[in-house]
Amino acid sequence: MKVVIYLQDSAREIVEEEPLYQRSQMLADIGGSLGLFIGASVLSLGEVIEVFTAIFCRRKNSHQTNSN
Repeated sequence: MKVVIYLQDSAREIVEEEPLYQRSQMLADIGGSLGLFIGASVLSLGEVIEVFTAIFCRRKNSHQTNSN
């Protein structure tokens, strides 16, 4: 027994893929996120410095009040 298969047409499908992000768009997104995180870090650092300054000033004032 022999099976012979014939195809009527030999059509080919060409698939072209494009990246979801262009390189410039990806760099812009990374830069925007990085800027946001750095800004949040700087604000947090400023708040920590403010808290330590307030604590230091309170201790200094309470020391001066106790001395008098």
